[in-house]
Amino acid sequence: MRAIKLTNGNLLIPKRAEGPGRLIGDGAIEVGPDSPEYEAWLPFATEPPGVEIGRRIRTERRRRGWTMKELATKTGLSFTTISRLENGPKAYRYGGRCPNLWTMRRIAQAFEMNLEELAGSDYLL
Repeated sequence: MRAIKLTNGNLLIPKRAEGPGRLIGDGAIEVGPDSPEYEAWLPFATEPPGVEIGRRIRTERRRRGWTMKELATKTGLSFTTISRLENGPKAYRYGGRCPNLWTMRRIAQAFEMNLEELAGSDYLL
């Protein structure tokens, strides 16, 4: 079991955890630093999956010396999509936007990589 760090500093923890918190979606509670569960779950907190994928895309794009606009042109995706993928934590409250496989495939093809090289094996599970 794990918790997810939110960009507002709170954690998203499994619903069965007891204590004060606000229900978010199905099966999770958002807790803040003032909650007793916060300290208990903090060691198990990870970033949302879209955050790491966005970092990988940005790192590879910069390694090749491409701008976001150049990557957008090579993939057929919009500049806005590339920007949101790379800067997800700033654009989405609950962390990075996690691209679908079609989008990841287009980006991987532009980089001449396979999906696992670009996204990592955790994303493809």
